[in-house]
Amino acid sequence: MTLQPIIFVLVYVITTPAVWGPWVFVEEWRTSRWIYVHDLRSGEVVHTIERGGTPTVAGDLLLIHEVEAGARALRLPDLTEIWRGARRETGVESDGWLRACLTFGPDGTAYATLGMGSGSEQSGIVGFDPSTGEVLFECGGWEENAGFAHAHPVVAGGLVWMQVDDAIVGMDPRTGEYRRSHRPKARMSGDRILAVADGMVFVLDTQTPGSFGEDKHLQAIDSVSGDLRWSAPLTPARPLEQPHVVSSPVVTGRAVYIADRSGVVRAFGTGSGEARWTVETGHPIGNVYDEVLMAQEDESFFDEDAQAVLPGDGILYIRTDTGVVALR
Repeated sequence: MTLQPIIFVLVYVITTPAVWGPWVFVEEWRTSRWIYVHDLRSGEVVHTIERGGTPTVAGDLLLIHEVEAGARALRLPDLTEIWRGARRETGVESDGWLRACLTFGPDGTAYATLGMGSGSEQSGIVGFDPSTGEVLFECGGWEENAGFAHAHPVVAGGLVWMQVDDAIVGMDPRTGEYRRSHRPKARMSGDRILAVADGMVFVLDTQTPGSFGEDKHLQAIDSVSGDLRWSAPLTPARPLEQPHVVSSPVVTGRAVYIADRSGVVRAFGTGSGEARWTVETGHPIGNVYDEVLMAQEDESFFDEDAQAVLPGDGILYIRTDTGVVALR
């Protein structure tokens, strides 16, 4: 793996970029909040989308959702708006969507996470049809008295997976009902999403005595039995520096990737957890919560610590403080 000397955008990025064909969609957060469309090879801006939001690509649709305005769909490549809405009123105050990329099931159903809210709401999940915006179900933590992860869900093995309280939960993709639940022996690392692939759920353990929240191991758990398959230590890239991983593990092919706040990206084999390579991008990856809270904005209840690694066609795109870096 080599560092491709392309930085696509020199603006602050807190949501996961989206890739379609020759384009990468990046929301700029600090000033305009617009989505900038960059050419993947040159990095040049080829389009801008005013009134931005979190971008996700589904086939020939670009889905954009905002904290309280729900989602809207634009047709690709002409960027014509198809529909706007996909938000059903529940009577719960501050029930906007989390600013995180959407997840899709095999039948095309899209899944989004609800924001935490400024009151007692405990997040939740919503499923909808991305072609029309029709909401299929909404499952809230206030209904289950459960603390849903402050992160987007994962679809694998016919279930929708999330961290709920201290458990890994697999939900019915049409109703949101619980179908499977595992409680890892090691404490999971905060409100991060899970990676699920090859019959395994990949999680991070943390908060061992004296660790102050640093991540210690990447673990693979059997998605059916809940047994631990393997545990790989996160070896510091620099002396006396324990990795603090950004967001979740990402699986593509037979490798699982993680990135830490110092800008180091690591790859492990999914089968046994063997370390494959480590690359330093040279650009730190900031903490979205610190940035939003410093601005004293209520949106801190609706922001995921956005995914740092985005797989592309033979390329990994890494979100950093100074833009998006490509690893080939």
